[in-house]
Amino acid sequence: MAGLFYIRPARRAQLARDAPCHRRITSGVAHPHTHGHALASCAVKRYDQRMAKLLAGILLSLLLFASAHAHDSISWTSLEEGLEMAELSPISPRPADFPPYASIRVLRIDPRHFTFRLFSARWEDGKPLPLRQWARDKNLTAAINACMFQKDGITATGYMREGEKYNNNRIAKRYGAFFAANPRASGLPQAVVLNRSHDNWQELLPQYETVVQNFRLTDKAGNPLWPEDGPVHAISAVAQTADGHILFMHCTEPVSIHGFARVLGHYPELRVKASLYAEGGKEASLLVRQDGRMRIWGGVSALRYLFSSGGQEEAIPNVLGAIRRQPSELLNP
Repeated sequence: MAGLFYIRPARRAQLARDAPCHRRITSGVAHPHTHGHALASCAVKRYDQRMAKLLAGILLSLLLFASAHAHDSISWTSLEEGLEMAELSPISPRPADFPPYASIRVLRIDPRHFTFRLFSARWEDGKPLPLRQWARDKNLTAAINACMFQKDGITATGYMREGEKYNNNRIAKRYGAFFAANPRASGLPQAVVLNRSHDNWQELLPQYETVVQNFRLTDKAGNPLWPEDGPVHAISAVAQTADGHILFMHCTEPVSIHGFARVLGHYPELRVKASLYAEGGKEASLLVRQDGRMRIWGGVSALRYLFSSGGQEEAIPNVLGAIRRQPSELLNP
């Protein structure tokens, strides 16, 4: 037959494998010009398929890379106006010295809606109280350890003052941070964490009613100042964010201070500007009041963590509390 040629069955099967598209092979007969076009078309199609797979592989690699280097997001729960809570438990990547069973609870407090005050057993009857009792007696919405204390069970290890009442009037040389609130002059932040290494703290401290001194958690760049192989225990800490909020932070489980500080850096959206270490061990405590009910987290030592379901309420000699402002005291944004 003119213009046609016969294709053996074996060869026809090979062509079917090699040129599966645009072929015109019927009843053992094919058109020669159509066959050349089919081969070219199939070559283009196979090239497109390979490119599609390559691009898909590149896209998948980019997604996996982004996932591995992404930071966990923070889910904030609004407890009331000006008060939010979140739990930080990093997954990817988790700092090596922050164990998977641990998490950090964070209260984010807006100073426009809350004021901050220090309370001490020294200014009461000399008897430390659990946070629950402090909150009831002083009408606190939130509370946390103000600082560490000396062997007498009451005296702060660093400077501590509320108005003209002193718990300790000595500036500790080793302590590099201050929490200060309630400015005596206009134009100052309502609450602030000052760093001795770069803030003008000597001029600023007398301009605040409320001042307590503690260790720094990190340097100005946010790097932990504590050793990686330090002891593990529960931790209470306080921080100031770049937009002026105050964070009360607490980890019930035993962790190192270095690991705790690393977690804060893991969440850039926290926007931590400065932070301080308030207390560690079984006395480390955090309280928040919501709808008339109190939620309290205490510290658990490494040994107690193995045999206890949660921290116990310990008596606290010195407390930093957040008190809701009255409507007439609310500050403008």
